[in-house]
Formats: sequence, structure tokens, C-alpha cells
Amino acid sequence: VSAKSRKRILAEAEAMGYSPNPHARALREGKTGIAALWIPNQISSHYSRVTRELTRLLKLDGGLMAWGNQGYMIVKKTRTMT
Repeated sequence: VSAKSRKRILAEAEAMGYSPNPHARALREGKTGIAALWIPNQISSHYSRVTRELTRLLKLDGGLMAWGNQGYMIVKKTRTMT
């Protein structure tokens, strides 16, 4: 696609409110950007530190953090994956 056509297409996409589909992008790139951490019910400060650090690292890369223990799960979106 020529530079002129690309510019016109991107302008139209923006005007229409288009945003890339994160699921299609995950299929194309072969990765989802999601990490899961399952924590035992008897939580200690060690697990808190691990969770904070993993969340921090994922945030740098625009990932998604899911963590939980027996009985429930929390999902924290660190950044929209677009």
C-alpha cells in the first residue's frame, strides 16, 4: 500500500472509531499478554511481593494479570491491549 493510501486509510479508521481487535492480534502474534498466578489460601508476604512484582513487569509490557486462590479469581487489566 502506498504511503498516501495508508495515510487515507488510517484517517478513515480513526474517524470511524476503529480499534484493533486484541483477540485477533493475540492470534497473529502468538501470545496473549496474560499471566496467571494461583496463590495458596494461606497467604504470606512472599506471595504479595511476587504478585506486585509480576504485575509491575506486566504493566511495562502492557500485559494482563490474573490472580486468585481457591474459590475466586481476580483479573486486573494493567493496560488496554491494542
